[in-house]
Amino acid sequence: MEDQIIEESVKGQKARTREQIERETEIPSSSIFSQFHQLYLAPIVVGIILALLLKLMGI
Repeated sequence: MEDQIIEESVKGQKARTREQIERETEIPSSSIFSQFHQLYLAPIVVGIILALLLKLMGI
């Protein structure tokens, strides 16, 4: 946060306050299921699909 304030002041832009930056910054919501999907379920599904493709190709 402080880095962004310093960077804007160095560039000569009107420096925004910490509160303004916090209001304008969007933090995406992530649920437990989406994290589980990205970290565990998706790689397993991709691995299974790749294994099937390799088996069909005879490699």
